[in-house]
Amino acid sequence: MKSPEQTLWKAVLLTAVEDALQGVRSVEVSTARAVADARAKLWFTQPTENMADVCNLAGFDPVAVRDAMRKRIAELQPDVMPDRGVPADLPALTGTGAGTAAQDTPEIEFPNQEEAA
Repeated sequence: MKSPEQTLWKAVLLTAVEDALQGVRSVEVSTARAVADARAKLWFTQPTENMADVCNLAGFDPVAVRDAMRKRIAELQPDVMPDRGVPADLPALTGTGAGTAAQDTPEIEFPNQEEAA
């Protein structure tokens, strides 16, 4: 039997799938949308603890979800490198807005809400 929490996490996962496959519709500016779309794809194609947590809470195997999404993303956009999820034609000036500090720090951690309180 599904719990309300699992139903919520399934909705979160579905929104992420839609963002990765159909584009992030909530972003208005085309340059920002290109970055948001690339990040949505990257979230599925790169193994992260965050994606694994969402999948587990939704009741899905994270590896199976990642593998299926890599295939779907590659089918939709042949110019996307399946192992990275980065569009080959993303404009160089778009950037991520994160600067080099974030690029040089592969594992950025944030405190839990309990720790922050």
